[in-house]
Amino acid sequence: MRTFIRYFFAGLAAVGVHYIVLVILVEMGAVNATIASALGFCAGVMVNYQLQYHWTFRATGPHSRMLPRYLGVTLVTLGINTGIFWFLYELLGLFYPLAQAVAIGVVFFINFAVNRRFTFKSPVTQ
Repeated sequence: MRTFIRYFFAGLAAVGVHYIVLVILVEMGAVNATIASALGFCAGVMVNYQLQYHWTFRATGPHSRMLPRYLGVTLVTLGINTGIFWFLYELLGLFYPLAQAVAIGVVFFINFAVNRRFTFKSPVTQ
């Protein structure tokens, strides 16, 4: 449970970065909201990896092994996030911050499960 709580708070930092990028890009009219969501997701990833590695999972494995795993998982969840966001925002017309909140809610649980069991799993226990 402690790991999940740390994951939640580390995720909040990444979500903050994600939303800042999303809102700035949309409100400035710089890009389409779906593209802004994907770019925000990518910006949040930079914060998230460091927090997850060092604080949440207290990983002991080398970055050369864990970072590629993390990026692989992240590419999949980027697709899930973008797909959910696109469906809710573009097709259903949901307000973009709300569409993003739903997408993040889904991705949050997928990321936690996969990162705990695969990405940051100690090499000794594999």
